[in-house]
Amino acid sequence: MSNAQPFHKMKVLLAATGQATGQQLTSLLEQWGHEVKLPADGTAVLDALQHDHATDVLILGDEMPAHTRLDICRRAKALAGVYILLLSAPVDIAATSDGLLNGADDYITNPVDSAELRLRLAMAQRILKYTQAPAEAAVVAALETSKERFNPSKEFEVMLDRLGVYVYSKDKQGRYTYVNEQMCELFNRPKNEILGQQDSVFFCLQQAADVINNDRQVIEHAKTIDVEEGFILSETGESRYYASTKKPLFNEHGDVVGLLGVSTEITRFKEAEEFLTNSRQEISRQAAKLEEDRELYELAFKNTRDATLLLDTETFCFIDCNQQALDVLACTSKTELINKTPQHFSPKFQADGSRSEDVADEMCALALINGSHVFEWQHRSKANELLWAEICLTSVVLKGRAILYVVCKDIQQRKAVEAKQALSARVFNEVQEAIIITDLEKRIIDINPAFCALMGYKYDEALGLGGRALHSAAQSAEFFNEIWRYVAANAYWRGEIMVKTKAGELKACLLSISSVLNDEGQVINYLGTYVDISQSKEQQEKLKFLAHYDPLTGLPNRELFADRFQQAIAHSKRSGAPLAICFIDLDGFKAVNDSFGHGVGDSLLTEVARRIAASIRDGDTVSRQGGDEFVLLLANLESAEQCERVVNRMLISLAKPYVLEGHWHRVTASCGVALFPDDADALAGLIKRADQAMYHSKRHGKNRLSFYNNDKGVLVSKDLRA
Repeated sequence: MSNAQPFHKMKVLLAATGQATGQQLTSLLEQWGHEVKLPADGTAVLDALQHDHATDVLILGDEMPAHTRLDICRRAKALAGVYILLLSAPVDIAATSDGLLNGADDYITNPVDSAELRLRLAMAQRILKYTQAPAEAAVVAALETSKERFNPSKEFEVMLDRLGVYVYSKDKQGRYTYVNEQMCELFNRPKNEILGQQDSVFFCLQQAADVINNDRQVIEHAKTIDVEEGFILSETGESRYYASTKKPLFNEHGDVVGLLGVSTEITRFKEAEEFLTNSRQEISRQAAKLEEDRELYELAFKNTRDATLLLDTETFCFIDCNQQALDVLACTSKTELINKTPQHFSPKFQADGSRSEDVADEMCALALINGSHVFEWQHRSKANELLWAEICLTSVVLKGRAILYVVCKDIQQRKAVEAKQALSARVFNEVQEAIIITDLEKRIIDINPAFCALMGYKYDEALGLGGRALHSAAQSAEFFNEIWRYVAANAYWRGEIMVKTKAGELKACLLSISSVLNDEGQVINYLGTYVDISQSKEQQEKLKFLAHYDPLTGLPNRELFADRFQQAIAHSKRSGAPLAICFIDLDGFKAVNDSFGHGVGDSLLTEVARRIAASIRDGDTVSRQGGDEFVLLLANLESAEQCERVVNRMLISLAKPYVLEGHWHRVTASCGVALFPDDADALAGLIKRADQAMYHSKRHGKNRLSFYNNDKGVLVSKDLRA
């Protein structure tokens, strides 16, 4: 049989619980002596709350649309004296969190455990007992008897001063009637300079007006509000942000005579808003229940959703904890945790290499000195994995005993995000590709070291530059406009581009541009990556050159010569102008090459190629066929005599002495010519006839020109030695 204290009769509304659960809850509640009503829908719930002011507890299930449930929470919260208990599925954490943030006081999971429900109702009854008018009247009476100065017991005042929150009361004119030590530290003034003053003394006029407006809502509408307030302190100009709970204070006639406020600074912890909101609610409830501080502390301790523990300040061992702490620290019962130190559940060393024992001692000391302290800590999970937690230590006094109130918040996900961001930063700084980030105006706002190496800019020099400043003027404005049009349509572009370094050097790069989107899908930045492909492009050009040109002389090779011939013969057929193929073979090259080596031989061939190219007309083509053989294409000729003049000029140039590596050399050339269309109508046939004519020149003394005569079947040669 339970030895729990009996309930006082309460009026309970059951809404959206489902038929089976509703029947179970109705049976339990009526068995415990409570009056139960089951409104049909959300509208009926609100109607019952507004017209039946005797309602004590609203148990709100999830058998209704989420938006309706949240709306009921918000509206019921505005009605003083109604305790809201959510009935939630165990896995629906998000919906439960939304309900708590919108006004619900507590939650219980479905299926309902009768013992847990009885505990929740006991807590509701205790909270209602000390938040409704009788307690408020007692507070007001205490204020009036002490000239509107809050006068708690010394023990409780010490706790209020060390909670790490700001506790104060004001009269209807907004004058402070009580402040704790945190308020004195905030305003940097002693209590006697704060009491009796209004907020306009401490804050700028606009912010004071915001505070006064919040206070007016409490006093004029006689309702409790939860607000966030931001201040710039007049004394220091420092900005601070606070989460505040403000509730009206009543006299024995039910008239509002002032307000009681509890504020928690959230400047450093806005990203942990839910954690701070829960802490604020727990602490504000403790401060509001003036004579029941110990009991309220125990209720808050047992029912918070975060892992919560009590730490003895003499032994630094745990003396109590809630169920969440047992789950987090992989304990099956409190006996596994009591009289253990924090480092018992932690690795020997923390992430920074410090001994866990030393860190724990230091953090506890700071909390005792400053009243509270927040830090990050690693502990072990059920699977013996290292997990991150944010620890909030608050120094309090319970029954004259100094303890540390420990709240442990899971930040594993946040640390994973931070690690991912750190990895991204390392990749950004160490990757070989040059990276820039621009704003929407295409101005550079960040670069990586690889970009500095590629472009020659220092970090500060590159910031603010427009992307066009990096690109060669060889690309037109329309070219870049087309790129950005493509990015706007596809969020991405990739292609080759020429960039200009700080020193003016041009480099070929492969550029990729990507749009960076926010959570709403809006473009907020552009990311560009540059890969230097200059060497690759040079290699490609070299391969392309080698595919069509002789690597030694730079003259067109057989393939390119054949292509030029096809173009020339097509033109010749259209115009009727003849063309000539001249086959050239050097006289005496082998002797030079054998006597002086291949290096001299190669130099001789290079000079021969230069002299031939300098002797012919624009539009003519000379090709090295291999060894010391060359073929000349003379297109668009007026007559055979014109061909003879060009070739004679070339042979005379080739016969001049060569100075190679300090030695004089003399070589000549023998040349054979075949004409299109007289001697042949294809390249192979023309080269064959020209080759025959060249050998005719060789046999008849060299250094001469011979024409092939297809009609007469004879070769005509002219000696150039004269």
